[in-house]
Amino acid sequence: MAGFQDIGDTVVYAAFALLPCVGASLLVLLARYSRRDPHRRQGLVLACANVLVLVSLLSVVLLALESYYRFWCDTTDSFALTRVSGRWFTRHYHMNRSGFRDSLGLYALQRTPGKRRITFLGDSFTVGHGIPDVEDRFANRVRKREKAWEVHVMASNGFDTDDELMLVQTLVEQKYQFDEAVLVYCLNDIADIDPEWQAVWSRISATKDPGFLFTHSFCFNTYYYRLKGRFDPDVSNYYHFVRKAYDGPLWDEQKQRLKTLRNLIRADGGNFLVVTFPFVHELGPHYQYGPVHEKLGAFWREIGVPHLDLLSVYEPHQGKRLTVNSHDAHPSVYAHALAADAIVKFLEKNIRIDGQPKGGIPKQTQRNKSRGTMGAKLSEYHTGYRAFSREVLERLPLENNSDDFVFDNQILAQILWCGYTVAEVSCPAMYFPEASSINLPRSIKYGLGCLVTAMTFRLAKMRIVSSALFPRDD
Repeated sequence: MAGFQDIGDTVVYAAFALLPCVGASLLVLLARYSRRDPHRRQGLVLACANVLVLVSLLSVVLLALESYYRFWCDTTDSFALTRVSGRWFTRHYHMNRSGFRDSLGLYALQRTPGKRRITFLGDSFTVGHGIPDVEDRFANRVRKREKAWEVHVMASNGFDTDDELMLVQTLVEQKYQFDEAVLVYCLNDIADIDPEWQAVWSRISATKDPGFLFTHSFCFNTYYYRLKGRFDPDVSNYYHFVRKAYDGPLWDEQKQRLKTLRNLIRADGGNFLVVTFPFVHELGPHYQYGPVHEKLGAFWREIGVPHLDLLSVYEPHQGKRLTVNSHDAHPSVYAHALAADAIVKFLEKNIRIDGQPKGGIPKQTQRNKSRGTMGAKLSEYHTGYRAFSREVLERLPLENNSDDFVFDNQILAQILWCGYTVAEVSCPAMYFPEASSINLPRSIKYGLGCLVTAMTFRLAKMRIVSSALFPRDD
């Protein structure tokens, strides 16, 4: 049974169940004793009777509380320290075949044709710590609302930036295909490189075995950790290190790790986005982490990463229950619903639906057409970030090329026409509004120009047409 994991649990609950019986039995014996000689030591008998009645009532209350916390209480605490929280995880925290909490059975490595893949990376906020029905967390709500999106939730309790880096590296090695990779960032994701936090967590973890009674009684165990959370400064002030961590060299190290994460995903063909959660339990007029949010926002803008800060989403709802309960600082079902609404709007604005950057022709379609007609297996036909040897530039008939965007495509076709080898070196690329100067009409013109260049190249190869772009030596 869920309430009895070992013999210690059985012994403690049996003792609680026997206490009311023992108290009642002693009351019966005392009553029989007093009837034999009603006038003997009446004051002592009355005092004993009152004590036994009190003990019996308290034992009944204790049995009721123990039964409630052992069998019916279904909730969590912030650090999952209590037995009640552990049983909650047993009931509601179910892994899929990919090793993550989700109702979706398996995350395929290859994208589903016709769908845009959204991969959420994060920690307990993303997992849905304290949310019994996994369909109520924000990622599953996004999946339910947007049927054209393939949503994967690759998150785990306790994940920090280093864990997310290792996860992405593993996924890349496994040939997992990214489309939109959304880092769900919590302010304490910097914790794993903070020596102060590591010392605090070591002290918290070291007290997980408080003794036989407090280990095997669900009631005593619950109140032990609640009192600890209230009076132990390591627990009650758990997040105090965060502001200081973003003011020194730790922040420089964290920025480098976040850039590495962005580069890994972009080098693998993914679009990197970020959603930041505030500490929802701290929200109010004296919320002390505003400067951290500002610093993060400036950093994401600096490196060209689309960013949604949920602080502004939650601030108007401060009076409502945004946490799981008074002992669990994770976002509640209501908070997840608010996040889902904001994230859907954010993604609709920033992702390339069906692989198409907003305001342009699908690059993948252009790339596939170029591959088929020019015969070179290049991953990118449309970048202008290139290096040329002097010999190549002197030989190519560049004077016959267009002065518009299609020039880049024409010069690549001419290089292939002349028999030169093209080598590729992968590097991260940024797609955001300020990075492009091409509008819709000109992008259509560019796309058609690429198709004309590719077809002319193929027809010239077949000697069906002659073109100044592709002159023959014979």
